[in-house]
Amino acid sequence: MIRAAVAVAAALSLAPAVPGDARAQTAPPIARTGDLNRILSDFLGDTMRRNTDALEAALRLHLPQNADSVFWPDADFTPPRRAVMLVRSQERDLPHSRVFVTEERVEIAAAGAGGPVELSLIRVQRFNLGPARRVALQDSLGADQVGPAAEFGEGPHVEWRFVMRPLQGMNAALVAAGRRELQPADDADCGPVACLSPDPVPLGSTEPDMAGDDTNTDDLIARLDRMTEADAWLIERGMGQDTGILAVALSQGRITEAAAAFPR
Repeated sequence: MIRAAVAVAAALSLAPAVPGDARAQTAPPIARTGDLNRILSDFLGDTMRRNTDALEAALRLHLPQNADSVFWPDADFTPPRRAVMLVRSQERDLPHSRVFVTEERVEIAAAGAGGPVELSLIRVQRFNLGPARRVALQDSLGADQVGPAAEFGEGPHVEWRFVMRPLQGMNAALVAAGRRELQPADDADCGPVACLSPDPVPLGSTEPDMAGDDTNTDDLIARLDRMTEADAWLIERGMGQDTGILAVALSQGRITEAAAAFPR
């Protein structure tokens, strides 16, 4: 942790990256003072620290390469979009899941004579809803009509925390990361829905924007970012039609936009 903080502090005076994904106007970052090491330590909390170089390398194995560009394929991705991709590169795919993403943007004083630097503090919580969906189907159809647990997806509930910032051609360079497994309470909330609920998030009058069938979770976040301001995102997979992905943007807990896709 100390080495990570020292590395960040040394880089704080470097020029910011190229502009990132187009985003709707967002609230200004919250200014913070104090020791960078303390900010990172407080945010990462009791997570198991992960090597950022290894995470970056694993992510890029999943990205298309462009030999004609001097930038990485994900150089202009926003922090929430990149965080979701990092989790996808590290965790086994689940057929039924709910992902809750929050972003806090803070501004800290740079080392030396540089100006303030903006950090994005991203939490990504992924809940395995396969067991809950299986129980719900057993209750409605009968246990003998429902497949084995493995067909619904097996794996823990997890939380990843990422610290990102613009740096050397990257809009959301990874500064620090941590992971932990969750034991959520039954009434834990993911914005407008209980995190462990087997039922889809209620959209009310919000009509999802339909994306192409080659769209992934991170693409939906980028789509929402172009449509509306948000401080949190909720992504559900396999909740209605089993192949469907629904993503909603949230601002102060209220749904502002939604987008959906049915990947092949």
